Amino acid sequence: MLSNLLPPGFRDDLSPITEQEHLFTNKIIKIFNSNGYKITKPPIIEFLNKEDNKNIFLISNKKEKRTLKVRNDITMQIARIASSRFKEYSRPLRLCYYGEVVRNISSILRPERQFLQVGAECIGDKSFLADAEILILAFQSLKSVGIKNISVDLSNPIFLKSIKSKDLKNSNKDEFIKYLMRKDVDMALSFIKNKKKKDFIKNLIACRGNLKKNIYLLKKLNINKDFSAQTRIIIKIYNILKDKFNDITFNLDFTDKKSLDYYSGLNFTIFAKNVRGEIASGGRYINRFKKDESGTGFACYMDTIVRASSYHIKQKKIIVPFDTPEKIILSLLKRKFVIERSFSRNKNLLGLAKKKKYSYLLINNKVKKIKYA
Repeated sequence: MLSNLLPPGFRDDLSPITEQEHLFTNKIIKIFNSNGYKITKPPIIEFLNKEDNKNIFLISNKKEKRTLKVRNDITMQIARIASSRFKEYSRPLRLCYYGEVVRNISSILRPERQFLQVGAECIGDKSFLADAEILILAFQSLKSVGIKNISVDLSNPIFLKSIKSKDLKNSNKDEFIKYLMRKDVDMALSFIKNKKKKDFIKNLIACRGNLKKNIYLLKKLNINKDFSAQTRIIIKIYNILKDKFNDITFNLDFTDKKSLDYYSGLNFTIFAKNVRGEIASGGRYINRFKKDESGTGFACYMDTIVRASSYHIKQKKIIVPFDTPEKIILSLLKRKFVIERSFSRNKNLLGLAKKKKYSYLLINNKVKKIKYA
């Protein structure tokens, strides 16, 4: 058996987890479809691009002139399709997707290296209403599959990106970011020379936490026209969502490095109470295949969602003789039974049903509920 062990971060997903994941995926995709998002299915393997990050599996193939990769995210695949196959379509272009992704390196919060992503992208519109729509879709989707106690961390890289190398001692930006992410205010500020920049960083860190309580702190970041525009967007989106989703906690965190590395505007990470890792994340980005076009979207991480969900599939399972008439089978299906045909004779049905812990069996074309001691 040792020779059959899987690499770290990979696993065999089994029933009933697989049924639950399948059911939840269909529910979420149905919500996307009902809001005008078209399903798109990109391939799991593509050419490696110089812009790709390092957390990818590479495929060595002597027949290919270019290196191949296994996708570790689907968002940029959708962006590529939007700028090629859908380049003539009117904007905003709404696309959705589902598919497995594979990552070369895991993390403490996400030790899984392969998992199912389900997501939606709204491409080609700069309005903050597109960001609001994506957040609405995210919350509706998560609630539809039984996710409770939801909180969302909102961020924007514009504030951190304003800290230039010239503002740092020895141009040590990596060290500054490291301590900032740790919320070590004193160490982070020790790298900053300019007093105004120090005050700005203090306000940036102070904003972290509940958005409703910290709106007055958020407004302290309005030190120029661009920053004022971004804080207004956050407040406008919050005002749209707060009453519609009054059971969701909205937080701010402008010290997220992921926001700094990938996103170009408002972005978010969604969590569920007492559940390891994020259950969804997304935000605004620049389409690298069409630089003058931006998009906004989000992805659900279905393995985490299955763990976080308060829903559990309750199936009425029944054992029936193999030669049961089709008319009766159809009647059982209408009554939401899950049917297993037995290859044994009727006298063995009860023992088989109990062995498999089924609740019902069909005897003489009649449904009988099984009693367990």
